[in-house]
Amino acid sequence: MLLDHYRRINTMVEEARLAVEHLSNEPVGRLRFSVPTCLGAALLPKLYSDFLQRYPGIVLDAHTAESCIDIVAGGYDVVIRVAQKLIDSTLTARRLATSPLVLAASPGYLAKRGTAAHAAELTKHSCLGLNSAKQHSVAWQFRTLNGRLSVPVHLSAVTDTNLALVLAACSGLGFIYVPQAVIANELHQGALRAVLPEFCRGIEWGLYAVYSGRTPTKNAGAFIDFVRDFLPTLDRVDRWKPLSPPSAALHQLY
Repeated sequence: MLLDHYRRINTMVEEARLAVEHLSNEPVGRLRFSVPTCLGAALLPKLYSDFLQRYPGIVLDAHTAESCIDIVAGGYDVVIRVAQKLIDSTLTARRLATSPLVLAASPGYLAKRGTAAHAAELTKHSCLGLNSAKQHSVAWQFRTLNGRLSVPVHLSAVTDTNLALVLAACSGLGFIYVPQAVIANELHQGALRAVLPEFCRGIEWGLYAVYSGRTPTKNAGAFIDFVRDFLPTLDRVDRWKPLSPPSAALHQLY
């Protein structure tokens, strides 16, 4: 009974919000969002220029993190997550794209240590991962013609962000095993090289826009559409390249 009462109240609040939003033709006001670090490093400059030029009435309130944040308690309009699957059924998730897992290392590391001929050989290599694993010994999951293959690897270095993880891999510290979207540009430029793709086939993660309520706010909806259209260009965005001088759209932030 209490749950049904809460759902009715939540529905009434959402209907009231939508009614107020429809009074304005253009998205305006603060947009609080969170994105993973690797995506944020590529996306934020585009948001500060192209997105704000398109929606000058929006004020961006950006947050970047790998951690699974509390959307409701944090007051977020929308959160972009890269995950194999989402488990929070109380929120609405819209899949924007899929991204296969990629095993990769820098050309320098491969020249020095050699390219593994089989996924099982990773036990002899330096591997890098996020410290969310809570331990340095983890198992990476692959696929073969005979089914799944679990390979125990020792993480020689861990970090709390994918951005730092990619930088470590580009510096030649070892292998990483991440969604392709995380390293799209590094693969395109040759800073990282994909290896053993035959062991990664069919293992995909999703890129999701997650928000509370049945429909996103008008600001969040505009943001979601922008991100969805941006994702196919990730391999052409060099997040390590110094930014160009601020555009006129950026000056409005000051």
